[in-house]
Amino acid sequence: MGPYLLDNSNRSTLLAFPDCAHVAVRWSVVSGSSANFSVWPPPLKLISNCSGPPPTNSTCPSSGCDPYQGPPVCYEAGQGGSCSFTSTQEDYEFALYEPCSPQAVCPSLGNLVVSFTADYR
Repeated sequence: MGPYLLDNSNRSTLLAFPDCAHVAVRWSVVSGSSANFSVWPPPLKLISNCSGPPPTNSTCPSSGCDPYQGPPVCYEAGQGGSCSFTSTQEDYEFALYEPCSPQAVCPSLGNLVVSFTADYR
């Protein structure tokens, strides 16, 4: 699926995958400096009996993990990378930095443009 572009005007996009699919994500900076790329499950988790592999990069951002949402299934910083996870939810948010709340003023990303693809099996 993709490639998709994320930038200052489009910081995130939602993608859905079949239940229990193994998802592989590849991303790279097209323009600008390094990026914080993340993939977040929805805040309300659905019960799942999938037994696929766990996320490969489920670390918390520097600002910490939201106790309500928990860690992202992918969080990486740099010029590019890859991660994978098993789809157990309906929609996943692919985002630059942490998703900004409606009340927050998001910092400008300048000319940063990131491209990503997501494949599943």
